[in-house]
Amino acid sequence: MKTTEELLYQIRGLARIVVAFSFFYQGLVPKWLTHDEVAYRLVAAHGLTLSQSSWILHITGILEILLAFWLIKAFIAKTPLWVAGVTVTVLLLDTLFVAPSMLGASINALTFTAALLALIGIDILILNFDPAEIKAHQVKQYIRFTRDRMLYEFVKRLELKDLPHLMHTLTQLRLKRRNKNRLKQKTLLKNGEEASSEILSERSRAQDYRRRQRRHSDLTPRSERLSRTESDKRSDER
Repeated sequence: MKTTEELLYQIRGLARIVVAFSFFYQGLVPKWLTHDEVAYRLVAAHGLTLSQSSWILHITGILEILLAFWLIKAFIAKTPLWVAGVTVTVLLLDTLFVAPSMLGASINALTFTAALLALIGIDILILNFDPAEIKAHQVKQYIRFTRDRMLYEFVKRLELKDLPHLMHTLTQLRLKRRNKNRLKQKTLLKNGEEASSEILSERSRAQDYRRRQRRHSDLTPRSERLSRTESDKRSDER
């Protein structure tokens, strides 16, 4: 059973990692790899040229990536969280005043900012507790703790619930495999018996044929046999 401290520790760690990943992705992919047209239109709406918009987007992408690394490096600090919150709020207000039509899309800056602000608020509120109570550590210790906890929960669930069901399933599979092998062996034996019976019947037919031939040769008159042998000799001499 998880304690309250462990649960809060895992919640705030997950919130911090998601916020850092969002800034890293937004700084790398749309601004450096794919060159998103929406971002270019948003910057160009300030009256800037295409080249100026490109430079501003690249610099903004670098700053967002650095902010993501700062969030992970200072894993128990509140300062990068406040910076991230102010950044997304300013970007949202800028979009609202410069290009409000972009907020009508299915995935827009408003919903993205609201989700990030909620995660930032969760992390800040949990960090208001005593760090010793929530076991606030660095990101490596958080990942190690989460991994060990997941393994513990998995093994515990196997022992209490899933292990008997798993053993029953394995036993049923073993029995099915054994019955299948037995049926296969029976089929092979049956086919072998049928083949051997066919061979025996062919042998018996051949033996009967040879017996009939012998009987026929015994019943043939001696003069006829002699005449046959003489005719055979003559044909050979010719």
